[in-house]
Amino acid sequence: MITLLPLALLLLTGFFIFLNARKTAIALWLVVIIIFWPIIGTGLLASLLLKPLQEHYTYFATPDWGARNIIVVLGAQSVTSPKKAIIPQVIAYSRIYEAARLYMSCKKATKECVIITSGGDPRNKGRSEADIYQEYLINLGVNPKDIIKETHSNNTFQNAEFTKAILVTRKFDKLFLVTSGIHLKRSMLYFSHFDVNPIAMPADYIAISKSFFPNGYNFAITDYAAHEYIGIGRYYFYNFMGWNKPEK
Repeated sequence: MITLLPLALLLLTGFFIFLNARKTAIALWLVVIIIFWPIIGTGLLASLLLKPLQEHYTYFATPDWGARNIIVVLGAQSVTSPKKAIIPQVIAYSRIYEAARLYMSCKKATKECVIITSGGDPRNKGRSEADIYQEYLINLGVNPKDIIKETHSNNTFQNAEFTKAILVTRKFDKLFLVTSGIHLKRSMLYFSHFDVNPIAMPADYIAISKSFFPNGYNFAITDYAAHEYIGIGRYYFYNFMGWNKPEK
């Protein structure tokens, strides 16, 4: 999204040059130079966008466990490897690892602990994210009997909706939500819509390394952060229009 804007503006600049509208072409070129070089390319905008998304969520090495605990880990899509295996997308590994780490910590404290893997198959690859993540969790030492799969959700809002349907059937004292730090603000908002208020557990954080010369990483992270803000804004707009599903 953000990364396509400079290309679109450059193509539009070429179009105005072709029409011999040089002043308009120069103005568009200046927009690319002034906005996309110092503001986006150098990491300035990305750092400003990331801070409100991540700063309120603290990493807990050892949470305060209840007698009965549920750890919800959100899917982050899957990809097909060169050998045609369906595996977690790169950002999903930190979530899987953090869920397994928390589970082990909970068991070490001799408390009951269950993991809910939440994620369907939005890209129609033939396997749900919940199924794939379950395998990785088992390989990390999680007891298969302690894993509940939510295999129908195709987005974060559905993660919250369908996880709530599982939660109402179980008794628990503490609920933990594991996802990427940049994704937590939106996830917590969606879960609260269904009257679910877990303890946020960031699986990872994104850092920006500011530089004088623009680089693709800063564009990508800006795009990623913008996606979260759009999702948050869409939630409030849908609420205003009455389009969000009611609380359950």
